[in-house]
Amino acid sequence: MKILFINNWNLDNSLTVSTTFPSLRVLSASDKIEEIVLVTPEYCSMDSLIPIEKVIHMPIRLESCKLFSLFKYICYELEYKKALLEIVKKYAFDKIIARGAPAGGRAWWLHKKTGIPFYVESFEPHAEYMHEAGVWSKFDPRYLVQKYWEKGTIENASGLMPVADNYKNVLIQEGAKEENIQTIPCTVDIDIFAYNLNARHRIRQKLNIPEDSIVGIYVGKFGDIYYDEEAFESFETAFDDIQNFHLILLSPIPAEKLRERITQYTGINKENVHLFFVKQHEVPSYLSAADFAYEFHRTKPSTLFCSPIKVGEYWANGLPIIISKGVGDDAQIIKEAKAGGIFELETNNYKQALAEVLYILNRNHKEAIVQLAQQYRSRQSIEEGYRNLGFIK
Repeated sequence: MKILFINNWNLDNSLTVSTTFPSLRVLSASDKIEEIVLVTPEYCSMDSLIPIEKVIHMPIRLESCKLFSLFKYICYELEYKKALLEIVKKYAFDKIIARGAPAGGRAWWLHKKTGIPFYVESFEPHAEYMHEAGVWSKFDPRYLVQKYWEKGTIENASGLMPVADNYKNVLIQEGAKEENIQTIPCTVDIDIFAYNLNARHRIRQKLNIPEDSIVGIYVGKFGDIYYDEEAFESFETAFDDIQNFHLILLSPIPAEKLRERITQYTGINKENVHLFFVKQHEVPSYLSAADFAYEFHRTKPSTLFCSPIKVGEYWANGLPIIISKGVGDDAQIIKEAKAGGIFELETNNYKQALAEVLYILNRNHKEAIVQLAQQYRSRQSIEEGYRNLGFIK
């Protein structure tokens, strides 16, 4: 079996490494698969060998269009699809896999042109995500095209792999065949993100954090699909309620901008806030230095259908989580497993969510939380999903 794998992000994007590469490794290990051609959109010259057996990388070089957004979008799609069709003509592909709903639309277009069956990983209501984030209006051509693509994908894909059971149920209601749907959440390498006592001591010593201090950690951005002011109000509550509390923020937002934001909240002790942007392989050490974690997705209708990879990383490290209400399947899992606190914006229950986490910290909790990672976020989920769709024996 020869597979065309259409990726939604360029090769250097962290999402490619953390979400696409694990799938490629599972597929390449299958005796049923002979070759995988990975396609990524690139804006600069790229000639890379993928360190995964059977995988050939074929970058699609796209010119950066300087026209305004609509024409840029049209140019991008025309270039991309033309290049995809040329690649398909060179190979006798048996199946197409796309990662993400936008890539799924392109896979559906190729299916209409060639008849090759297609499957979509991480399929989600992307148009609604973009609308709810305030990026696209419902009259934006990009929104309308993406909605059209998603409808066609649901009706024509040979397999859909949403990241949450919440969305699987919606897809079935919208007419997709249940046997063609496999939930595959964003998985993590549980061993890599496991709690490390030596790393805990090392990072705490580096940051001058006393061993008896309680430390919260947040990995990610603020704004857009994430809470902003509400997140800092939650941090302020922790500083008010926990003596000698420390906060670690691992964010791509420049540290000087975050410091400016922090000064707006008088309840936050600036001396006890540690701001970093670290490489992915360093994240587990900082998680080990913490006692609990935050997840700040905005609660929107489509938030029920997401699967934040940071949740799996937190779980693998044994960290209780303060998580927004309605985040994927995870918020409900955390509530039922008593593995954290649920933040509800309607009631501003910062103190209650924090109290629930502090109660957990007084118990022997790590092993039970790591089991959540093993049950819901292990790489085995990818293998099981692809086996049920016929890619693995």
